[in-house]
Amino acid sequence: MKTNVLTGVVRASFVHLSEKDQLSDKYCITLLIPKSDRKTYQALMDEVQRVASEYKKKGGKRALETRHGIHDGDLPSPKGAEYGPECKGHYILRCSNKMCPKCFDKQRVELLDLSEIYSGCYIRALVHGFSYEKNGNYGISFTLDGVQKWSDGEPLGSTFNATGDMFADGYTDGEDDFGLQ
Repeated sequence: MKTNVLTGVVRASFVHLSEKDQLSDKYCITLLIPKSDRKTYQALMDEVQRVASEYKKKGGKRALETRHGIHDGDLPSPKGAEYGPECKGHYILRCSNKMCPKCFDKQRVELLDLSEIYSGCYIRALVHGFSYEKNGNYGISFTLDGVQKWSDGEPLGSTFNATGDMFADGYTDGEDDFGLQ
């Protein structure tokens, strides 16, 4: 039986809601869950246990509860790389969906402009867990069922915007280094 987990307020990162992520061909988002939000963390871990139990009832033999997508941002990633500074003090959960999830504002009005949800803003997410076994990989992952934008935040990632004055170095057409006239 599918159950949904509604998170507390978390920070959005690696947001792909306006269009699918090119690598996964899914709509996806990474949730940065403050470690102080014990309620959300416990609800996600309960969902991991529920999915693992359901998997075993269906004859599954693997220990899925040890392979889930919730990671500690203060530790190296499963591949050994350090997480970015925005991940410190947070749990990290990447979730996705083949279909674009419904997105709402704080007053629960559907958002039509999905660019309102960006890496760095604060959201609540509705997710559910599922088990997978494919090509030798196995574990528990999470589907993104819905997003509620809670508030704006400082954008994450590259936010540098060039201005025309930055190109005012006196360079002229006569200085063409490539022989193009």
